Amino acid sequence: AGWLRFSPDGATLWGGSKYGTTLVRWNTRTGEVDESLDLEMLPGSLNATGEVLDIAVGDDRRLAILVQENHGYGLTLFRRESGVVTPIALKDRGEEAALSADGELLAVEDTRPSDENDHTGSVVVRRISTGDELGRFSMRYLARLALSPDGQTLALISSRGVALHRLGEAAPPQPVLFGLEAYEYDLQCRFSADGARLAVATGRHIFLLDVAQRTIVARFAYDKTALDARRVSALALASDGTLIATGNTDELTRLWQVK
Repeated sequence: AGWLRFSPDGATLWGGSKYGTTLVRWNTRTGEVDESLDLEMLPGSLNATGEVLDIAVGDDRRLAILVQENHGYGLTLFRRESGVVTPIALKDRGEEAALSADGELLAVEDTRPSDENDHTGSVVVRRISTGDELGRFSMRYLARLALSPDGQTLALISSRGVALHRLGEAAPPQPVLFGLEAYEYDLQCRFSADGARLAVATGRHIFLLDVAQRTIVARFAYDKTALDARRVSALALASDGTLIATGNTDELTRLWQVK
């Protein structure tokens, strides 16, 4: 799977390929597939080479899927309510984007870091229904973003550290630094279901942050074998933030218990 998302109660797990068009819903108690959804069959069908950027899972009847076009970074939101799917073409375009858990708020990369802007990327948070801009934030060497489930905390992430911005907060936060020397651009990140913790994987290092305190509470690293030195390519965080699952190119999934 290229991505995985739990429902708020943990009873359902959605998964799919990052560049594929088929989504699968599993029952986490039985392990059986309860539903298979082909995005190409939806209204305003997805180009087969589009990319699923994020998915917001409500109950079995509510689902929001954020899809990026293969060319031009255009964004489409497929919103399902009671079995009816409605495509919404969003005015924002970006290479990175994320949804709040209810699918109502969008965080999207407005500017990519480049030589022209001193390698500073910017992100806008917007209410989808009205188009209102709720905040705009920036970070030098921005590589990844994450939006908390309630949509009130935006994490801007580089291989050097994380800046946790809260909507409506006047002063910019001090970044939480990882203390790593090498730059990595293939990062993974995930908030816990309650938004209290944030897991970040950069290269072969994994960090767990307390969001309210803006501190690192645990860290792990692949360092035992040549295979373990490979970078983390997939990341998941248990709903209570005490268990981290990681995968890399050795085709193994590892569980990290947070004490």
